[in-house]
Amino acid sequence: MVPILNEEMAPSAAEIDLARRIVEAYRAAEDQGLGAIAVDGKMVDVPVAERAEALLRRHAAIAARDKANR
Repeated sequence: MVPILNEEMAPSAAEIDLARRIVEAYRAAEDQGLGAIAVDGKMVDVPVAERAEALLRRHAAIAARDKANR
């Protein structure tokens, strides 16, 4: 049952791609001293970047569990 739940609750490939781009762009912006940027025409600030990081952590945890259960 857990694999089915993981599959249904896992972020989509598009969500993962967007989250990676947000995190990468926001980290680069932070290095430049910026507090907000735009990614795909949408504002990205601290809360948005943190949600993207959380999504990537959730994706990594699900992938690790799936790999361990194989």
